[in-house]
Amino acid sequence: ALSSPQPWPRAPSIMGKLMSLEVVGLSAQPRLLCLSGHASKRDVTECQAMVLELERHGMELDYLDGPFETPTALDPTIQDQIPGPFYVWSDAPRGRHSRETLRAGVEHVLRYVASHGPFDGIYGFSNGGLIAALATEAMEQALAAGGGSAASPVPVFKELGTPAPWRFVILACGSCILEEEGERPKLRTPSLHLVGAKDQILARSLRLREMFEISDLYEMPYAGHCVPIACIEDLELKAALEDLLRHFERLRWRTAHDPLHSPSAPALGRREELAGEAKSVRPWAHEARKINQDELLLE
Repeated sequence: ALSSPQPWPRAPSIMGKLMSLEVVGLSAQPRLLCLSGHASKRDVTECQAMVLELERHGMELDYLDGPFETPTALDPTIQDQIPGPFYVWSDAPRGRHSRETLRAGVEHVLRYVASHGPFDGIYGFSNGGLIAALATEAMEQALAAGGGSAASPVPVFKELGTPAPWRFVILACGSCILEEEGERPKLRTPSLHLVGAKDQILARSLRLREMFEISDLYEMPYAGHCVPIACIEDLELKAALEDLLRHFERLRWRTAHDPLHSPSAPALGRREELAGEAKSVRPWAHEARKINQDELLLE
């Protein structure tokens, strides 16, 4: 459940009412790219989006599966109900928790964004959540190094050019990198993490959240490793999504009205001011929770 109900910084308002994006000449529908999980497919992600009512929250949805086919779904229930093939983000049999083996999956997302974007946000479930985080990391690194320049630390951007950054991330039951890693810069893109209290990989979801500097978390007390139908009746979950979108609307309003926040300005610079306002949004109970390393190894 939600705790310490401090909201994201609110969007500009007129006479106490949230200013609609139409008033300032912006599109009213943020575009959201939705990534499927491991050994899953678009059909499943569409069900998750329906349960989370993402379209009712005003989002225009697009979907992307992993680049590699597999005949078997991770969830036997899905296998019984939806015909294959299914899709994975790594062609290595057990490579879905490694940066190196997920590189092709991350590039698959970046190429799709370059050809079908821009997108305002990105959503990912489970392994798709990890891919969304890694793609966000690649995007931020490229922008910090000058976009598509020869100095870009992300080789694919030398081909694709400067990326059009998305502005928020929604991760449901996300997984994480299991390799030992040194200290890495925190991601500045605002994120919302939906985790299941009964999920066997809850520890991984909490570890994934640690990649982000500006993050919000909602624990679904009824959920395992899924986005269950009970989400439809969860008013606190709806409020968490609305808080994120208010924060996003505020950023878009600034971009439209403040030259210092124009699309030609460095994207990371546009986020610095927001980071100072949002980094202490909610002191969640999970902050003090120790992650059990044995839980990270659960399959």
